[in-house]
Amino acid sequence: MRFSQLLAPAAVFASTVVAQIPAQFGAGAASNLAVRYGTTLVSPQGLILSKDATASQPTIGTAAALKGTYILLVIDPDAGTFAEVLHWLQPGLTSIANGSVNAAGFVPLTTNAQPISQYVGPAPPLNTGYHRYTLLLFSQPANFSVPSAFAGFKYPNITGFNTANFVKAAGLGPVVAANYFRVINGTANSTTTTSTAGATVSTPVSVAGNATVTVKPTTTTAAGTTAAATTVAAFKGDGAKLAVGSVLGLALGLSLLGVFA
Repeated sequence: MRFSQLLAPAAVFASTVVAQIPAQFGAGAASNLAVRYGTTLVSPQGLILSKDATASQPTIGTAAALKGTYILLVIDPDAGTFAEVLHWLQPGLTSIANGSVNAAGFVPLTTNAQPISQYVGPAPPLNTGYHRYTLLLFSQPANFSVPSAFAGFKYPNITGFNTANFVKAAGLGPVVAANYFRVINGTANSTTTTSTAGATVSTPVSVAGNATVTVKPTTTTAAGTTAAATTVAAFKGDGAKLAVGSVLGLALGLSLLGVFA
């Protein structure tokens, strides 16, 4: 089964936000998963965060309360020879009992269940470019159990994971909600390209590994006013090329088109 087949539209939110997750996980057709580290909300999707800021387990949730029980996968698909790295596998998630929206604007998902594999914060090797830490929420089947082929994936044995195979073996359905953020260890050069009146301007920017960067979708018109448009930033890391573009419109987040050398 191709992983793209797992990403069917899920009408979870009253106001739907399309999750633009990394390309190898298929077209971004799931709803947005709210992810908050401390006071920092992962928005837009693909936000660059520091290793320190993401060291502790985040709070996750959805725009509206969900019925049923859910399971969360957190994956780094950019681990090179390690294939995918499993950063968290948590079953038994449910919306909080009263279904109320918190101060950050989402209904938290909580659990009393022990994780199958505990949360492990990002730790990308030095000078390996941006790593995309991807959070995938699935409906948890009744009588769920860990497939025997994956029983050994518990911290610290978290490298060599295969999300598509796990989803198939566990009998999971389509992704209900998703999100991702990026972390880099070292530095990378980026070029931000904006269209102005009859011209294209490229501005090189040095991005440090401990910085939080938001690419804003704006251009400057001939009259000097700022208007919403598409801004594309191409980030170059070791062996990786990332293109980040904003998808403007009602309740749409930043989209990511990943092309890897």
